[in-house]
Amino acid sequence: MLQAFKDQWPRTHGDVRAHVSAVVIGDVELHDGVSLWPQAVLRGDLNRIVVGEGSNIQDGAVVHNDLKYPALIGRDRANRNTKQARTANRCTLRSP
Repeated sequence: MLQAFKDQWPRTHGDVRAHVSAVVIGDVELHDGVSLWPQAVLRGDLNRIVVGEGSNIQDGAVVHNDLKYPALIGRDRANRNTKQARTANRCTLRSP
């Protein structure tokens, strides 16, 4: 489900696949090949969230941010997988 927050709608670029129970709110960018699994929540209410190409946000994961720090996940900046029932807050997830 895509929802606006303060007139900011999530944006998709290319083929994005989302389970019907996934929730994406506010300033969120989803790039080509992103997948959102059951009960994943991406809440871009305070800052932006960018999920890069080919990344997946797995079952029950919650991605959030704060006023100072965006959440950046995926291609060229992060680990591509946010595993089941994790919370990612104020972060950039990097590959080793």
